[in-house]
Amino acid sequence: LAKNAIKAIKEANLVVEINAAGFRKPIGEQYPSINLLELIAENDITITFGSDAHAKEDIGKNGEICEQIARNLGYSKCAIFKNRDRELVKF
Repeated sequence: LAKNAIKAIKEANLVVEINAAGFRKPIGEQYPSINLLELIAENDITITFGSDAHAKEDIGKNGEICEQIARNLGYSKCAIFKNRDRELVKF
C-alpha cells in the first residue's frame, strides 16, 4: 500500500512534509515514520518541513531533528512555497 501511495505521489510531482508534531505526542517521532521516509527518499520525492503548530511556542519546534533526519536520508534541499509556487532551497 505504501509503495503504491509513494508511486502516486511521485507521478503527481507532489511534496511530502516531514512534520515535527509527533515529537510533542505520545508517538515521540516525526510524521511520516522513518520507514516511509526511507522509501520517499529512495524515490527522490521532494520534501518540505512542518511543525503543525497551533501555538506560537510550537512553531519550528523540533525542526532541527527533522532536518537531521532529512540529511541522513541524503536530502540537502527542501521545498518552500511562495504564492503557491514551489522553490527548492538548501537547508
